[in-house]
Amino acid sequence: MRNLLVLFVLVFIPLPVASQADSAGRSASAGQGKTEYVCPPCGCDRDETLLDTPGPCPDCGMAMVDRATTLTLTAIPAFLKVNDSVWTGGQPTIAQLGLLKAEGVKTIINLRMHEEHDWAREEAKAREMGIAYLNIPVDYDAPKGADVDSFLRATDELSGKGRTFIHCTAAIRVGSFWMIRRVVRDGWEYDKAREEASQIGLRRDGTWVDFAKTSIESRQLVSLASPADSGSSLPFLAAAPDGKVYLSWVERDAGKGHVLKYSALGETSWSSPQTIAEGKDWFVNWADFPSIAVSGDGSMAAHWLAKSGPDTYAYDVRISRSFDAGATWTKPLTPHRDSTETEHGFVSLFPEPDGSLGSIWLDGREMAGGEGDAGTESGDEHSHGNMTLRYAAIAGPDSQPGLILEESVLDARVCECCQTSAAMTTEGPIIVYRDRLDGEVRDISVVRRTAGVWGPPKTVSHDGWKIDGCPVNGPAIDASGRSVAVAWFTAALDTPRVKLAFSADAGVTFGLPIVIDDGSPSGRVDVVLLGDGSAVVSWMERVAGAAEVRARRVRPVGSRDASVTIAPTGSARSSGFPRMARSGNRLVFAWTADRVRTAVLSFP
Repeated sequence: MRNLLVLFVLVFIPLPVASQADSAGRSASAGQGKTEYVCPPCGCDRDETLLDTPGPCPDCGMAMVDRATTLTLTAIPAFLKVNDSVWTGGQPTIAQLGLLKAEGVKTIINLRMHEEHDWAREEAKAREMGIAYLNIPVDYDAPKGADVDSFLRATDELSGKGRTFIHCTAAIRVGSFWMIRRVVRDGWEYDKAREEASQIGLRRDGTWVDFAKTSIESRQLVSLASPADSGSSLPFLAAAPDGKVYLSWVERDAGKGHVLKYSALGETSWSSPQTIAEGKDWFVNWADFPSIAVSGDGSMAAHWLAKSGPDTYAYDVRISRSFDAGATWTKPLTPHRDSTETEHGFVSLFPEPDGSLGSIWLDGREMAGGEGDAGTESGDEHSHGNMTLRYAAIAGPDSQPGLILEESVLDARVCECCQTSAAMTTEGPIIVYRDRLDGEVRDISVVRRTAGVWGPPKTVSHDGWKIDGCPVNGPAIDASGRSVAVAWFTAALDTPRVKLAFSADAGVTFGLPIVIDDGSPSGRVDVVLLGDGSAVVSWMERVAGAAEVRARRVRPVGSRDASVTIAPTGSARSSGFPRMARSGNRLVFAWTADRVRTAVLSFP
């Protein structure tokens, strides 16, 4: 039996011995996780890429940072909670978008250019998380006024819709744009807005401060040299379909009596005044002022009032037309065909789609023999009959100019001496006025014409203002397409208020009224719609024994900008009714001081 000897040879291969530091490192890695480094979010291709070692970013050269330190909101460059609704900062990481979402951010506005960073990735991730995303690309070296307009519109629309985070790279652009908004929209003083902007990220001097200052100045009220002489009064503004604005007013002349003049606004100044009409038999009243209207074909119309008898309030409407851009004016005509020596006034003129001229007025023919004072506030009462609201169409140049084509009663009982106002929707004209309802309720009503037929009166808002007399404080209306805005004054429940209501269906229905005033209004309102669907209301606000002409922008959702003071004025009747008209993104204002004064305010 053979025995086999098996020889085992053990070969020892040396293994490296771990150092104490390596052991500690592995222990830390097992317990706390390996340290990872990322480039601060600057927009380079290395953003969000994890590296094992610190040092400069291979792409942009910025120092890499511990990723763990970036997983907080305060790690966002220049992060600031401006208020509960607006947070600002520099560029966030993708991970920080999740933190913003968790903290209730609903919308992100990014002011960086597309080529600066991977904005599409940021947008996709934000939308995936359910965050609305808007990119307004602003060139850091060449910002534009249009960028500011876009920013103001965006922040207007987001007002009241939850928390918004606004960012650029380092919050410099954000600080500048937010400073502009604070002054232009929120009514802040310049120095206060600049101080807040510096906290957001705006540097104390340089391009972006200058840009903010210039942008603010271009959007503030600019006075225009008035074309009207000293002592002029009764201003009226009308915008032509092409956006050109016309101003009419009345002057006194020792030899001619009263003179109705007009001027057209150019880019920076009014044209030389032109005379429309003059006369010694005019009825001139602080509340019942002449007006002007311009059609798309360039033809013009104007109205004034002339005495018809010896009684104080016996007067008729006179209307004149111009078919050569205001060079000459036709012999005046009267739209009403009664021969009563009664009140006929508070006229609204508007171009009809068929080329004729629409005219609205308050007609007192059914009040013959009554007594009243069309110039008395609160307590004016006519003792006999009813004041009616009437309409007449006057033929244009293509048929028989001056021919009265139609005369209709739109409301058989209205407030006796409040201004009327008219606008054109895509469905037809809409007229607004102060009604006189049962129980002496003097609320605001509208009448619409659709398919050639005038409909019944409809109350805009049931304020329930009971007053035994006319307050001499009519409403105003503007329309664009099917959008309508109506502004008015009421003192229901002994609480003076200026209100606004929007309609999205050409005046069939109106939303709940929005309070416009600052707490002590005297009314005398006007309103214009802007291109974004918002409206600007002007009114007179009482202040320390006098008054101010103010304006405020309001949106259909109910959000309001800070009011803007247009001018100081008196509270007496001689201050008249301030007027307003829109020309593109400019609002033109006219009011009475020592003469008719005018100013322009830009609204993006």
